[in-house]
Amino acid sequence: MYNGKRARALALGLFLYLLLSGVSPLGAGEGFSFPAEAGSLWVEDDGAALYWRSGLSFKKDGFYAQLTLGQVVSSLPWADGAVFGGLGKLGFDTSRFGLDVSYGFFKHALFSSETETFSVYNDGGRAFFVAVKAPLRIGEWSIAPSFLYGSGAWTGGSLYWFFGKPKISALTVCGLSLGYHERHELAFHYIFMDADILNNDAEQLFDSRLDAYTAYYRLSLEIRNLRLGGSLGWFYATAGVNGALTASNQHFVYFPYNFYAVNGSLGLHAGFGAVELKQAFSFFQYRIMIGAAHIFPGNGAADIHHKKKTLFGGEEVFDKISLDIGGTGAAFILLDAGPPSLRLGTRKKVQLSLGLKKLFVVPWGYKQILPGTSVSTEASNSSTNKLLKTVLLSGLSLYGSLYW
Repeated sequence: MYNGKRARALALGLFLYLLLSGVSPLGAGEGFSFPAEAGSLWVEDDGAALYWRSGLSFKKDGFYAQLTLGQVVSSLPWADGAVFGGLGKLGFDTSRFGLDVSYGFFKHALFSSETETFSVYNDGGRAFFVAVKAPLRIGEWSIAPSFLYGSGAWTGGSLYWFFGKPKISALTVCGLSLGYHERHELAFHYIFMDADILNNDAEQLFDSRLDAYTAYYRLSLEIRNLRLGGSLGWFYATAGVNGALTASNQHFVYFPYNFYAVNGSLGLHAGFGAVELKQAFSFFQYRIMIGAAHIFPGNGAADIHHKKKTLFGGEEVFDKISLDIGGTGAAFILLDAGPPSLRLGTRKKVQLSLGLKKLFVVPWGYKQILPGTSVSTEASNSSTNKLLKTVLLSGLSLYGSLYW
């Protein structure tokens, strides 16, 4: 059964799965590496969302290459489907300059969500991105411009009470970072996305645009076998959407409106930060990451004008909806531990690294924008064991890497 808290935790888990996928495993070094990882994002009695990730990487004398493939598979009734994706990186890094080229993609077949209040499905979709980064070093300083471009398209589907599918016409990210002593980094990024909602005949229903800016400072220190890191940043975004559903672009006889027009906007400011601690001993190593993001001002508004067909009453309505998402946010804790790299074979050229990770995600402030997601005290007390099972098994991963 659908629950708003579960859906938010799964969405945050998917986001962190992508965000933390670039974190190097404990014990990583130069040479060839074959990493593999599998675990859970969300587990409950009537289904689970699981993932796996594996690949091959090489790093030697400043040159590196990496290929990673992964998949998220969910059997949850309110998130049923599978998403497959990959990431490739190729580049080199010298004392004066470097170049990093990366490519990523994902695709999925039928994906559906069945809940008590709505039903959504899509027959399939895919998206990709290409990114380039070129650091330049002058003494102890470095400057690195970067650029990313991506797009995505989906096949036919249903979006609640109308037929349609999303399309990302363009996603661009322009960035510039300034570093000092390889321990301090100040970065700025501009993000632009042009996204549409089309009907299943590829006619445009809604058009939207996102403009976002993010800036952060990152610090890293190393004291003997102890590594400390931290980041602090700010995110600002504005978005707008406009369009209309009509009897001509919704090709089914029971569509209740002559037209349903929407003109909306959204603006928000958010702060985020994280700290990381890594330490290695002769017999044990661990990593702890703690982070949080919080929306401070966050306001949206929409002007809605619709008129129903005569068969459905014929009334015409002008409405204005406001949305306040200020005060919402989430925190996460990642615990990562395992034995140090173990040497295999007589020549001891091959090393094996193993580890276990546990991710905790805690959202807050969503009750004000999703009032229908609360449950009764009696129901909560009766499902304590189910909740404990979900907390213990969700966000749990086992990984290993071979180095040579």
